[in-house]
Amino acid sequence: MRKLVRMAVAAVLFAGCSSAFAATSDLNKLYRAAGNTVAGNPDGHITIVEFFDYNCGYCRLIYPRLNKLLQADHDIRLVYREYPVLSPHSMLPAQAALAAQNQGKYLQLHTAMMEASMPLFEGEINRLAAEQGINTSQLDKDMNSPDVMKQVQTNLSVGQALNIQGVPSFIVVRTTPPSSEKANVLVGPSLRDLKEAIQQAEASK
Repeated sequence: MRKLVRMAVAAVLFAGCSSAFAATSDLNKLYRAAGNTVAGNPDGHITIVEFFDYNCGYCRLIYPRLNKLLQADHDIRLVYREYPVLSPHSMLPAQAALAAQNQGKYLQLHTAMMEASMPLFEGEINRLAAEQGINTSQLDKDMNSPDVMKQVQTNLSVGQALNIQGVPSFIVVRTTPPSSEKANVLVGPSLRDLKEAIQQAEASK
């Protein structure tokens, strides 16, 4: 599935969501970490926001390619946004990944779950977490903490406000200095699509 859509993110947020997302400061919730994990260069000029589901086959397929892109282009910051929409089994790994942040192990568990078999159930998640040196008892507690549940809901709300209906979805934009042009939104892109979107963002006004 390949689809490239160009849309004004600000306009969608203002027109299609509740007042909670209708302020300029709320756009930063999309492009900044705001509880999510940032990969790549935290100070990169180009920001990619990825909405993904751990039970998405294509999310897993593009994951290693995306890592290579980050290694090749040091001007990219990638904001991960768990978007557990594919099945009831999607919520558990999303909670686990966000909970792993409390132990400084998000990226380790994220990678392990991306490379594991689907679907990811509690026993498998705990096994993967233990292999990454994560305290699984603490992880279990943190997975249902108010902070983790709030972050999952924030990701879902932001994605729904932007009418994100497929995973993986990527928003590519130049954030420093902020671009005045429309952001690139790609659903299920190829690596070539992502590279083209990055080039467009770099050249934007």
